[in-house]
Amino acid sequence: MQTLFNLQPAPLWKHFAALSAIPRVSKNERAAGDYVLNFATKLGLKVERDDAGNIMVQKPAAQGCSDRAAVVLQGHLDMVGQKISGSTHDFDKDPIRLLFDGQWVHAEGTTLGADNGIGVSAILSILESTHIKHGPLTALFTVEEEIGLLGAAKIKPEFIPGEILINLDGASPEELIVGCAGASDVRAEIPCDRQPFPSKWTTLRVHLSGLLGGHSGADIHRGRANALKVIARLLSDSAGELDWRLISMSGGDARNAIPREAVAEIALHPEALAPFQSSLRAMLAAVRHELAHSDPGLTLAVSSCPAPEAVVTAKSSQRLIDFLRACPNGVLRFSDTHTGVVETSNNLAVLSLGKDGPACVQCLVRSLSDSAKLDTAETICGLARLAEGEPLIYGNYPGWEPSADSRITPLIANIAGKVLGKTPRIAVIHAGLECGIIRSINPRLDCISFGAAIEAMHSPDERVHAGSVAKFYSILAETLGSLPIKL
Repeated sequence: MQTLFNLQPAPLWKHFAALSAIPRVSKNERAAGDYVLNFATKLGLKVERDDAGNIMVQKPAAQGCSDRAAVVLQGHLDMVGQKISGSTHDFDKDPIRLLFDGQWVHAEGTTLGADNGIGVSAILSILESTHIKHGPLTALFTVEEEIGLLGAAKIKPEFIPGEILINLDGASPEELIVGCAGASDVRAEIPCDRQPFPSKWTTLRVHLSGLLGGHSGADIHRGRANALKVIARLLSDSAGELDWRLISMSGGDARNAIPREAVAEIALHPEALAPFQSSLRAMLAAVRHELAHSDPGLTLAVSSCPAPEAVVTAKSSQRLIDFLRACPNGVLRFSDTHTGVVETSNNLAVLSLGKDGPACVQCLVRSLSDSAKLDTAETICGLARLAEGEPLIYGNYPGWEPSADSRITPLIANIAGKVLGKTPRIAVIHAGLECGIIRSINPRLDCISFGAAIEAMHSPDERVHAGSVAKFYSILAETLGSLPIKL
């Protein structure tokens, strides 16, 4: 493995290595924010942190550029924390361990945090540069982006004084993003009545793993399996009319990550054990055949588990499984106006059913259409009510409508074409970006988003192409030096 610090541009990678040593999953960004504050203060720049934790840094125009358009460079400080099965990594205190294979930078068994650590590091490099030309510059670092764009929703208007917003949370220098979906969260509590553990019954722990998962916006169109849907199907179809009960069930780590693993503990009548295991093997073979191309690593481990004091009743067990199987998941509709772009989707994201209390289910609905987004959220709520549950819609944020008269888009497209040697794609994406929220606070902003080539975001397979980082940074630096006199 080659050392990370030989990579270019060196200032950017220096900051990325520093940020990677600081735990910064959502809601734990304070230390990363301190790094930004201390860095900006040492540079003698104006810096302010609001009550939400968002940070604004202002850098005066470079010499001779004071009449150029004012720009806001924006990225988010937090990252998604996911790790491989069996990893002992603690995202609250352990650094991300960076590896470089000669082309890609990735992490040892965890998410990398290139989303959005590369964008943040690029901004910090621009702030300390003494040779890049630019007009009045505002750097905006937001928090809690990965759990609903919560920080952006609390930004004060004075934090975004520019005419142009360049969001650096994209996933390729070859793709210039000019619009994105909005989203809503849905949470439901499904009641689970319990009864004493039946005498002489047996128990099993069913652990499903090895799915690819991925970003619930950027990867939802790839048809990857959802661990919660798969395990609910395996349990239901294998048990059939057998006498069984749930003990506990869980899966998924983050609202915006497709669940890769799920675990269920169940209790069975002794006479049901052998037919259940036989049926489970047959169902597993069928599902593996279906998912041979999308998720070839599907693994199911079955073992015994301790007998509990109580189990979920048969009626409540079936009710929860029915809800999981019926809940909309994946792509629900493609856009009629943007070819190949997902219009509406849902990610059945997280399930938690412990030894007592209700089952808690969390979904993330995305759509380019506000009405379709609400309709899908209400559909999930309706299913939850049919399951005698209590649903809640929250965390709604707007999408970002493309602007037909953008002036920054053709300028960056021209620069990117020269750097890349080919014309970049102009795209509307299904993933959520903070541009929609920020533009609702300052409607006059001309917005665009792009970034380095990042793959498998929100999963332990996340990686960033080192060569693309240099191209991404070149496009950004040349853009700042080429901006026109005030728009």
